[in-house]
Amino acid sequence: MRIDAVSIRYVIAGLVVVTIDYTLFNILLTLGVGLVQATSMSFFAGTVTGYLLHGIWTFKYNSKGLHSIKFSQFFITGVVGLLITDIIVYTLTTFLHFNHNLSKSFAVIVAVIWAYSASRWWVFKKTTNTGEAKKATQKGMLVMSPYYPPHMGGLESHAYEFNEHMAQRGWNITVWTSNIPNGSPREELSPSGVRVYRYDAVEIITGFPIPAIWKRSFWKQWRIIRTFSYSHVVSRTRFFVSSLIAHIIANQIQTSHVHIEHGSYFVSQKSTFVNTIAYIYDVTIGRFILQSAQIVIANSQATAAFITSITHNKTRAHIIYRGVEYSDIAKIPAQDEIKKVYPSKIIVTFVGRLISGKGVHDLLASIAMCKSKDIIMCWIIGDGPSRKTLEALMRTLSLQGTVRFFGECSREKTISLIKASDIIVNPSYTEGMPTAIIEAALCGKAIIATNVGGTSEVVTGNVSALLVDPKEIKSLASAIDSFVQNSTMRKGYGDAAHTETMQKFLWEKSIKAYEHILLPTAH
Repeated sequence: MRIDAVSIRYVIAGLVVVTIDYTLFNILLTLGVGLVQATSMSFFAGTVTGYLLHGIWTFKYNSKGLHSIKFSQFFITGVVGLLITDIIVYTLTTFLHFNHNLSKSFAVIVAVIWAYSASRWWVFKKTTNTGEAKKATQKGMLVMSPYYPPHMGGLESHAYEFNEHMAQRGWNITVWTSNIPNGSPREELSPSGVRVYRYDAVEIITGFPIPAIWKRSFWKQWRIIRTFSYSHVVSRTRFFVSSLIAHIIANQIQTSHVHIEHGSYFVSQKSTFVNTIAYIYDVTIGRFILQSAQIVIANSQATAAFITSITHNKTRAHIIYRGVEYSDIAKIPAQDEIKKVYPSKIIVTFVGRLISGKGVHDLLASIAMCKSKDIIMCWIIGDGPSRKTLEALMRTLSLQGTVRFFGECSREKTISLIKASDIIVNPSYTEGMPTAIIEAALCGKAIIATNVGGTSEVVTGNVSALLVDPKEIKSLASAIDSFVQNSTMRKGYGDAAHTETMQKFLWEKSIKAYEHILLPTAH
């Protein structure tokens, strides 16, 4: 590793940042500020200081070309280092009851090791000044996916079906993903020849897996992953750590980094602390991922608009809608036996992760307000950290006989329950391209959804779905009543949704669009 004036200034700036973070953290604790607030405020102060020092001083003589890239890499290394220190401190003091200063000292040591390693293996790795990746000479793809089946979700199903279709068209696909849920095979080979490797990961914040880079098994898989040849390294959604790892690998092997973005807005959770950390991460590392990738693909027009906004018009994304396996959906029978248990009820169903951003608590509150509440049966399909809170809300609203929680279900069972339902509701606060809505439409179901993200690109308001504003509980209740009380209306909207989605979401069409971008010389 070559040491020059830039790296020396970087080290000095890093020491200043760590000192400010550490000092402010202790001052705030002394003043009686809570641990979470102190950690958040010291992290924010350290991040801002690092940005200013690196921009104004570390790279003051170089602001273009290679040094602009180095600035971004140095800054990301510093931000991740601060995140590491704060996560370690929070874990040691909250769960293991360590002394604050001892925890912070240990965390700083780990962060220094991280900074040295990242600088040696990433920042000072030989790069080109043009920002252009080598042309693809073969159809080899490394897919860095934060989650993968059997973990359930729209991103997971998109990644799995995309990989299988690409493999069937002659691509050599390797997937490196988190081992969540635990117990999934460390290595497996799909029927289409997709290689899947899973690393250990932890979820300090639910829904955000962090690779266990402190384990030997992670680096063993790292070496295995590097033995294959790739023309593209693919990442999904900018706020996952896996997207940063994808950038590092693509940079090291000097190949094309392709980023597929699924989100259309900043992370929205109930916790202000989580939202603050996520926002800082988004406007630093997330923005860097979107700006540095050679190819950026959005799964909806709403996502593309968000990418343009967060990167200040520096990144223009290709828009490719996901495909859906309609033939697989058509073969799955409805769960009529379960529906027979509620012969006089109209089944209103939610499908998705039980997290605060999905708005399921709004759905329960709206059902409690419905005029037709007595003939409604609400099915909640999915699991997540908000389940206990939602179950408590159900009891508070006296909906024990109206709401049924199914927990996490297989895709086949989920589709069969959707087919047995009368109305599908998606009250989410943010969306990219909502898979549950697409699948419900292909099942010909009446749909009510919040008009967020790419939802209006799947269905049309007052034509193939009833769309309401997020967090508008009265509007949601009114929409539910409209469908519950009118079976003809439900069928008309369901038929319209089926027709509309059948024309938009075909994998054959999507895969051709991907290959047109990934292999431009072949067209």
